Amino acid sequence: NLKSVSLVVIIKMCILPLVALGLAMFFKFTFIETMVAIILFAAPTAVTTYPMADAMGADGEFAQHIVIVTTLLSSVILVFWIAITHYFFT
Repeated sequence: NLKSVSLVVIIKMCILPLVALGLAMFFKFTFIETMVAIILFAAPTAVTTYPMADAMGADGEFAQHIVIVTTLLSSVILVFWIAITHYFFT
């Protein structure tokens, strides 16, 4: 599952916030609006993902790994995206 989890984490925590930043710059969002968008898009996967996936017969272990990895990386990734946003908007 390492390859799949890595792909999901890259998409969730790198590509989606980058798209949000690009759209915020295109639509000329203010700094605060952009920060809110970046934090929403770079936030870790919700903890309720695992019990819901498990209850619906999906791959609960895969969901559990995504929740753990995105939660652990979120502190570093969020600081990175906040710094990037601050650089572009100040």
